[in-house]
Amino acid sequence: MSNSAPVVLLVDDNAELLQALRETSRSRSYQIITTTSPGAALQVLRTQPVAVIVVDEVMPEMSGLELLGIVAKEFPAIGRIVLTGHATLELATRAINEVRVHSFLQKPCKASALRDAIKALLKTPPAEDDQPKTPPNKAARDRDAATGLYTRQALEQLFREQSSAPAGRPDCVIYADIDRLHLINEAHGFEYGDEVIKSFAGLLGSPLLPKSALAARVSGDCFLIALPGCEPRAAKMIASRVRDQAAKVIGGEVSASGKTSEISVSCGVAAVHGTPDGFSRAISAAELACRAAKDRGRNRVELDDANDMSLMVRHRDVLAVGMLREALKNNQFLVYAQKIVALHDTERASGYELLLRLRTGDGSVASYGNYISAAQRYQLLTQVDRWVAERALAMLGPYAMKLQRLDITVSLNVTGQSVGDPDFMRFLTTHLKRSGIPARNLMLELTEQAAVANLRQAGKLLEEFCHTGCRIALDDFGTGSNTLANFQATATAIVQLARSIGADTVGEMVETLEAATKLRELGVDFAQGYAFHRPEPLDGVLDQLVKLEERSSRTADLKS
Repeated sequence: MSNSAPVVLLVDDNAELLQALRETSRSRSYQIITTTSPGAALQVLRTQPVAVIVVDEVMPEMSGLELLGIVAKEFPAIGRIVLTGHATLELATRAINEVRVHSFLQKPCKASALRDAIKALLKTPPAEDDQPKTPPNKAARDRDAATGLYTRQALEQLFREQSSAPAGRPDCVIYADIDRLHLINEAHGFEYGDEVIKSFAGLLGSPLLPKSALAARVSGDCFLIALPGCEPRAAKMIASRVRDQAAKVIGGEVSASGKTSEISVSCGVAAVHGTPDGFSRAISAAELACRAAKDRGRNRVELDDANDMSLMVRHRDVLAVGMLREALKNNQFLVYAQKIVALHDTERASGYELLLRLRTGDGSVASYGNYISAAQRYQLLTQVDRWVAERALAMLGPYAMKLQRLDITVSLNVTGQSVGDPDFMRFLTTHLKRSGIPARNLMLELTEQAAVANLRQAGKLLEEFCHTGCRIALDDFGTGSNTLANFQATATAIVQLARSIGADTVGEMVETLEAATKLRELGVDFAQGYAFHRPEPLDGVLDQLVKLEERSSRTADLKS
C-alpha cells in the first residue's frame, strides 16, 4: 500500500481485542496502525498525520471519550469513532454532543459497519469550520481552545517543573466535574452547555484560587486544579469555595438565550506524594473521590481517604479490572459447579449451578465474587458472561446425552448487563445449538435486580429463551430488603407464589443440615450450599456423572 494512503489509528488496551479489531477493519483504501493506551495514541497523533481514530470506550488510563475529547480540541480534522460494549443514552449523548464523536458503534459491531464508518469519514472529513485555520503552535496546543485553560498534559508538565521545591512540601490536586451536564444540554441545548463550561472555567483563577494554582480542562465537563504548597485540608476548603461559587455565579444565571438552569459541581481532593508517578496517581485518586462525591448525592467535596470504605472499594476496583482483562485475554477463568439437591423427593435428580473462579498471579484460585464490583463498574460483566457460557457449553457438549439420560439441569447465571445486551441471546443460543445439549437441560438464572432494572429487555430475552425450550429461574428473589426478622414470612410467601405458578424454589447458601431441615419444613423444593456440596471444577463433576451413569446402568441390569 502506498505511504500516502490515509492512516486509521485503532486504540484498545486489550491487545487480543485490538488485533481482532485490526483484522475486522482492514481495507486496501487505508493503512492501519494500533496502540494499546491513550498516552501512546496521543504520541502517534502528535508525530504523524492521522485521518480517523477508532477508540474503545473503557480503558484504565482514561476513558475513550476523554481521549476523543482531547483529539477533538487538538486535532479537530481527525474523524472520531467510539466503540462500546454497553451503550446507554447518557454515554451516547456525551459522545455525540460533548466530544463531537462522528460515529458511535455498539460492540460487537459488524465488520462492514466499522469499515463503512471509517470510509465515510475518509470520504467526507469533519466540517471546515471545525478545522484549525492555521497550524497550531506549542502555546496553542498547551491551551484548551474553548476555555483557555491548560490541557491536562500541559498542566502535568508545568506542575513537574514547579515541583523543585524543598522535599516534604505539601501539594494537592482537585478534580471537579459539573453535575449532569448532559441533562442541561438536553434541556437547553448544547450552546447553553458550552456557556456553562466557559463560565465555570472563568472562575478557576484569582481571586478564587491561589496565584500558584494551575487549572486545566480534562475533558467535556471535567476540570483539574493543581495546588502547589497546599495541604489536604486547605485544598478541601478551596474546593468547597469553588463548588459554592459555581452554584452562586453560574447556577440560575440567565444565559444569552434567556434560559436558566440549576448548576452544581462535585469535587474530589487528593494529596500528591513524592514519587515519580505521584502526580498521576493523585489525579486518579482525586477523580475517584469526585466519583464518590457524585455517588453520595452530588454538589459535594470528598477528600481521598485511606479509611473511606467507598474510596477503598473504588481503588480496589481499579486494580481488579486489570486482573479481569488479563483473565479474559489469557483464559485464566475456571468454571466450577455446585450441586443442587432435592429436599423432598430424594429420587428426583439433582442439578448443578455453574460458578466462576479466577486463577490469580500466584497460582491460587479466587472467587469471582471478589471482582464483580469492578466488572460491573467497568462494563465487563457481559464479556465475562459470554466467556462462561461459551466455555461451559463447550465442556458440557460431550456429556449432552448423559445429562439428558440422568435428567440433570445445569444453571447458568446471566447478569443485568447481559440482559441489556440485545446480542447476548443470539450468542447464547448459537453456542447452545453447537454444544448439542438438550434445551430442557439448561436453566437461565436472572437475578431479581437484573430483571427489574431491564424490564423490557428482560421480558424479551425470557420470551426468546423460553422458545428454545430452556428453563428460566429468578435468582435471589425477595432478598433485596430481607432480614432475619421477616425471613420466615418472606420465604413462606415466595414458596406459595412459586406453587401458584408451577415454579420450583431453591434455597441457596445452605451451610448446615439444620438450615436444610428448616427450608424443607417451609416447603422449599431444592437446596444448594456447603451442607451438601462444596463447589469443585466442572471437569471433575462431569467425570462423576460418567461414574453415576455407569452405576445406574449396573443397577438397572441387576434389577432386570
